[in-house]
Amino acid sequence: PEDLDPGRARAATALREKIIETVRSYRPSDEQHWGAFLSGGTDSSSICGILAAGAAPRKVSSFSIGFVEEGYDELGFAEIAAQAFDLDAHKRRVSESEATDVLPLLIRTFDEPFGNASAIPTYYCARMAADAGKDLLVAGDGGDEIFGGNERYLKDRIFGIYHALPSPLRGLGSLLARGLQVTDQRWA
Repeated sequence: PEDLDPGRARAATALREKIIETVRSYRPSDEQHWGAFLSGGTDSSSICGILAAGAAPRKVSSFSIGFVEEGYDELGFAEIAAQAFDLDAHKRRVSESEATDVLPLLIRTFDEPFGNASAIPTYYCARMAADAGKDLLVAGDGGDEIFGGNERYLKDRIFGIYHALPSPLRGLGSLLARGLQVTDQRWA
């Protein structure tokens, strides 16, 4: 029975051990020509931490892209992870014009329709890594979605709770929000 329901603590420990084992199995053997993509999310930060623990005293090179527009910039989270794991951090912010300039190249490059905006930071990250002599980037994808590591998932949860409220309470919430906007504009 404990195999079917090992309990939360045992399941968490087993999952952690499996993640570490898997990341270490993907670690390239050539120390000079690879680095890691670091967005600052749950998956890339965990991967960089695991790789860094196995690389000491050498530093793992990480590559991070941020955006000039604050709402899309997670570079601060990547910097926290880079410091925590003592990474050889490479970082850069992409402007709006740089993001739009690369779109024709990305459209030509993809073999089929692709609508994920992550192609833009991935391109610039890979280019930055190539300029640093790296021809392989280790990356993770999906950890934020599985483990809720992005701030937007907290917002989604809050909005989910809000939308589950009876309509009179939602209406009251809307009135309060409008009142806060008016107050905020007076101070602007």
